[in-house]
Amino acid sequence: MLEQLLRKKCPKSGLKSDPHISSKIHVWKRTYACISDMLARSGFGWNEAMQMRVVSDEVFDNYAKIDPFAKTLRFKLFQYYTSWSEIFERDRATGEHAEYIYNASNNVSIEVIPVFPEYYVPSLDTNALADYHDFMNSFTQSTAYLNAAPSDTERVSSKKRKKSISTVDEKFDAKFDTFVSVTDNRLGDLAKHFGAEQDESHARRQVWSVVECMPDLTIEQKCVASKKLVNNKNDLDLFLSMSTAVQEAFVKLMVDGKV
Repeated sequence: MLEQLLRKKCPKSGLKSDPHISSKIHVWKRTYACISDMLARSGFGWNEAMQMRVVSDEVFDNYAKIDPFAKTLRFKLFQYYTSWSEIFERDRATGEHAEYIYNASNNVSIEVIPVFPEYYVPSLDTNALADYHDFMNSFTQSTAYLNAAPSDTERVSSKKRKKSISTVDEKFDAKFDTFVSVTDNRLGDLAKHFGAEQDESHARRQVWSVVECMPDLTIEQKCVASKKLVNNKNDLDLFLSMSTAVQEAFVKLMVDGKV
């Protein structure tokens, strides 16, 4: 139903529940499952400040033999792991409490599961999600009315029934128009915000790739310097603008507390 309405109201978007939304959710769920399994095993740690796993090469290589998918996650940051934890909780990931669509359609109370655009990030825009729930609650009420038991509507004449259904459709269309208009603007801002975060994430990954190759630093010094750089945007911008030789000197000064 929602996909049909999206095609009607946003014919040029090309978004579909399958494959666009379902494939994105599948990747997120697979990534979350892999990270969770790693953190449940001995030898894996979690750096809260950098939102990444801490593990030795030997432990990681042994784990990758069990789950080859883990190789694609090496040296990556996972700033949305907390949000994934809230979304992909155990009963939702295993399908517990799930209900077939056929059975759900026979119930007056219908649960509508939200579907987000491919670039939607739950932690960034709670207002857009609130509007979505308001709109879908209205849709649920309208659907429940149309699916009411025959005993509640059999006394209504055919003419009045058609008029009532027409009124519900008009109210629904008006609600959907408002939802599309408001959400379109917010999703535009959200896309810009997400793009900026992606740029910052890329910059943070660059820091470790550079600092890791500095031969005169211990692992502890590399970790300290990396954390200081990613936590200070001005120092991070300055560091990435330097030449390789100057970067190493800058890191040594930072570790010694001179800058």
